[in-house]
Amino acid sequence: MAKYSVVIVSAISIAISFPALSAEPQSAASVDKVEVNNSWRVFEGGEIENPVYVTIKNSGNHWDIENIYDYLPLLRRSQHVELFMATRDFQQWKNAYIDMANDCEDFEVKESDYQSVCTSVFGEKKIGRAVIGVLFGGTGKVLFGYNKKKVSAAIHSIRPEQAQEMLTTFEQSER
Repeated sequence: MAKYSVVIVSAISIAISFPALSAEPQSAASVDKVEVNNSWRVFEGGEIENPVYVTIKNSGNHWDIENIYDYLPLLRRSQHVELFMATRDFQQWKNAYIDMANDCEDFEVKESDYQSVCTSVFGEKKIGRAVIGVLFGGTGKVLFGYNKKKVSAAIHSIRPEQAQEMLTTFEQSER
């Protein structure tokens, strides 16, 4: 019995330390060395009531807010932006798409013109979860989800002045 426990613990350790494979490593690498410009909460707390939907785009060593919506927009992959939900004061952020997907390798998803967690530069294969799943009787199907550290780094790099300017424009257009 102890022999099997050692094997399981070793496999879990390997799975957890296994490097994740990024969907688009050349784009995702740009979040590794970004500025820290705010202390907004990312992926903390429950649901966001009455959210705004915010698209962000990479601007070198920081990310900028590209647009703000009061509805969930349908974004094309060619737009090269990332979509998140936020409170109307930008103090809390979370992803606008599902946390994990298991169909990213399906033909229809790969050929889709629209964005999802599968097409995000912050998305990655969750190989460790698949290995752990196999050990505990699961199918071992590899899920795809957000790299929360990269998402947090990108959102924390948004400059508050730029965010406030975009929010003011958004609020004025709502009136």
